[in-house]
Amino acid sequence: MALAHNCHIRCRCSCKSWPKSSRTHCRGCALYCQGEARHDLDLLLSSGFEVNSTNRTSGPLDTPSILAVLDDVSGQLTVRGQGVLNGRIYQVQASTDGGKTWLDMGTFNGARLMVLSPVTPGTIYMIQFCALGGSTRQSAWSDPVSRMAT
Repeated sequence: MALAHNCHIRCRCSCKSWPKSSRTHCRGCALYCQGEARHDLDLLLSSGFEVNSTNRTSGPLDTPSILAVLDDVSGQLTVRGQGVLNGRIYQVQASTDGGKTWLDMGTFNGARLMVLSPVTPGTIYMIQFCALGGSTRQSAWSDPVSRMAT
């Protein structure tokens, strides 16, 4: 049995990763610590694991946000976004006329990395996205961000 950091939970797991970084622990370590903590949040956090919500109750969705739009590859734009709780998929739109008309650029399973392709090099794209899911079925659109494709 080893002790994790300054943890008061002794792990009986045979994964041999304890007490290394919490990112290398196996699922057995996490489940063991969760059981031993018995709803004591401070004790669970002392194990080095982060706490994740399992709440999947359907409710109104928050508005997602665009963190960055990258133009590293010719003919494509990469949107890095901040997703929202209970957002199932994300829909991206782009405008080349300053937001007068919007074109659907696709739906994506996650908001962290959305690759828009093909785009026309030299064209300025205004991009926005929304989350789909929850009780309202769609969030509000993110604030648009403009970027010239290369």
